[in-house]
Amino acid sequence: MKKIICENSNKNKVEFTYDFPFFLSTANGLYEKIGTVSTVSSAFGIGETYSGTSVKKRNIVITGIIKDKFLERRQTLYNMFPLKTEGTLYYYEDNIARKINYIVESVEVEEKGIPRAFTISLICPYPYFKDIEDSKVSMATWTPTFVFPMVSEKDVGLEFATKNVTTMGTVTNNTNLEFGMTIIFTANGNVENPYLINVETQEKILVNITMEAGDQIIVTTQRNNKNIQYIPVATGIAENINYLMEYGSKFLQIHSGENTLRAGAETDEENLTTVVSYSVEYEAV
Repeated sequence: MKKIICENSNKNKVEFTYDFPFFLSTANGLYEKIGTVSTVSSAFGIGETYSGTSVKKRNIVITGIIKDKFLERRQTLYNMFPLKTEGTLYYYEDNIARKINYIVESVEVEEKGIPRAFTISLICPYPYFKDIEDSKVSMATWTPTFVFPMVSEKDVGLEFATKNVTTMGTVTNNTNLEFGMTIIFTANGNVENPYLINVETQEKILVNITMEAGDQIIVTTQRNNKNIQYIPVATGIAENINYLMEYGSKFLQIHSGENTLRAGAETDEENLTTVVSYSVEYEAV
């Protein structure tokens, strides 16, 4: 069964299904993949030369009916979808689960009749759907081994954790889109100049900074969110350090196919823990 859940900026939710109180009639704008192809012509050429394709915003229009408690149901929709506010639409059908962010354009509810129809128009400036939950790849992480009840043998030390020394991880992208990621570098001791490299493409991002135990660097490489933040353990306050990205570095993207990622540092690499999280993107549901 198809199900659509909308969550507004106040974390309130409303559900549209093939059942009441908000019966789903249609949901347009979910399945289209529409691009604008640009070409260039020359005075003496034949035909035109392809220069690129732009992908426009997505307009999702939900229509449905309500059959009772008309005033209450209407106010619920008005409260859920204030104009100009942002929210997230979640789409479920069989084994498909996707989400997309929207801005409310309009809400209309019929004044008379039994039942009464409603129409909700949502604009998605970023037109791609994403997985509902992020996926993660962890490199050189620690696994806790200290448990209760604690047994301490004489002249034998206690093992609190073991380190996974793997510094590489693989991300498989089965779509035709490339998308960004979030990289979290955490220092367990002194670390100088942490980096992440895509082994297949040799693309690399390196931050010229010396980290101390407990320091974190958070790198975001999504299309509309490219940023590097440093959170020193001493203050816990995030600082923007884009200017410390080494010349020639790239805000890495997950390309179509296999992506082998290797984390490291120019010195004291053994003190670095790296976690990469990402959300697969889709042109339509």
